[in-house]
Amino acid sequence: MTIQPTKVSMKVPSPQESGKQSSQIKNKNDMVDKIAQLEDECLALEREGEDLEIQVEETIKKHEEIREKETTAHQKWKEEVKLKLQGYRDDIDEALSNPNR
Repeated sequence: MTIQPTKVSMKVPSPQESGKQSSQIKNKNDMVDKIAQLEDECLALEREGEDLEIQVEETIKKHEEIREKETTAHQKWKEEVKLKLQGYRDDIDEALSNPNR
């Protein structure tokens, strides 16, 4: 068994290639920073969205409570008006049946 020698290249990058690699690393670092910034903004927007959903649910609940109170008050008012009208009808019927009173 014979060992084959391997060729190793000891190429030294030229200053232009070295600068290109440096700018690629800088651009890569900038991209990593930008990605981190966008992830933070995304999380902030998600939290804001969750807060808004909670506010909407609370607002809907309050409006349902108000509507329920108003419906109850309206039903009570309708019943009172109905009783008053019935009282007026009874008074009119009694007056018509006893005109000398």
